[in-house]
Amino acid sequence: EGNPYIVIDSTWVPEGEELIINRGVIVQVVPATGIHIFGSLNAIGTEEDSVHFTSHEEEEWAGLDFYGRQIVYEFDYCTIRNSVNGLVASGETGLNVSNSDINCSYIAFGVINSNSQDSRNNSYNFESSIFVGGRVVYFNSSRLTAVDCYFSTGSENRWGFGNSGSIEMTECNFIGTLDGYFMRGIFRRCNFYRSESDHCYVWVTGGGSRMEDCYVDGGVHLLSTNADFHNNEIEGTLTVEVFSGSIHESILGSLSLGLSLDPITVVNCSINRDIVISDCDSVEIYNCQILGNDAPGNRAIRLRGLGNNISSYSIHHNLILGNLYSSGEIDLTLKNNTLITESPHQRPLIRCLIDEGSVDITNNILMSTGENDGLYDPHFNGAENPIIKDNCIFGFEQFIYGNNELEFDL
Repeated sequence: EGNPYIVIDSTWVPEGEELIINRGVIVQVVPATGIHIFGSLNAIGTEEDSVHFTSHEEEEWAGLDFYGRQIVYEFDYCTIRNSVNGLVASGETGLNVSNSDINCSYIAFGVINSNSQDSRNNSYNFESSIFVGGRVVYFNSSRLTAVDCYFSTGSENRWGFGNSGSIEMTECNFIGTLDGYFMRGIFRRCNFYRSESDHCYVWVTGGGSRMEDCYVDGGVHLLSTNADFHNNEIEGTLTVEVFSGSIHESILGSLSLGLSLDPITVVNCSINRDIVISDCDSVEIYNCQILGNDAPGNRAIRLRGLGNNISSYSIHHNLILGNLYSSGEIDLTLKNNTLITESPHQRPLIRCLIDEGSVDITNNILMSTGENDGLYDPHFNGAENPIIKDNCIFGFEQFIYGNNELEFDL
């Protein structure tokens, strides 16, 4: 009955005290002023009667800051409007937010002072809520879980998560860039879109990360061991480093694999542009379509070895439109594929600048539909003589480009 409640100066809830805001209450705060909670605060509205936090004037108010140690704050059916920040918690607190709409110019949700020992294993749980503006800052080993939520970067260019924490999103929509360094990320049935002023990028570096049934209107960077990536559609490049795991049943713009000493498997994927592999120990690619659209030099696949060890790259049972280029120390196995090139740059279909290793090209369909410089180029090849046999070959002006004295088994 006292609506609106007007906060005219910086206000706080003391330690050991509790503030309960009931349904339908409107809290208006004068500009540049915030509410600081050291004790407990619960704001519980209903679908018909939400709790509203807003500015008393046109200028923005500061937002809500939480400092209570080992306290979990509850927000249900709340709105926060016309503020610089929304919910900013110290690293020693927890938050449960559901059915709420938070729209701020800087930080919709953030965590500060997160390096305290007390900040470890805190949880921030969001459900059926909207967060517009800002980013999440460092939050140590705490965990953020979001279900059926909408996140937008607002005026900031990214949301950042970090410092050994973890984030788990299910059926969420995300606008802009998500930057998660040293963070384990699990994403299920989520969509990531470009903002009007920025690109879309998802960066996750924690071990055990997982992405499934997601759409990304941009790129994804995974630096993660023990990871799983499946049933996703990525418009840009999927970049994978220091990775062990599988990439399967996905549609990708491009795929870049690098700096991985553990085995990587790519299976049942469609890659619209190209695959680039460098400095990996073992990679297997099979049952994929690599379409080579607008790939540099018409190279649908580019391979480079580790440099201090021989890399094992096995490519089998794929459809490849474009050329294959390899260099370094590689054991290359190319079996049971269909390789087709239009050769607009008059390059050979397969070029191997391998210093050490081996080449096995067996039981493939190798076809050129345009001008070319031959099927196979062993330029500066110091490796073993290649095995080239049991292939169906059509449309090449010459079989070997360069070293015509190369011995091989047809």
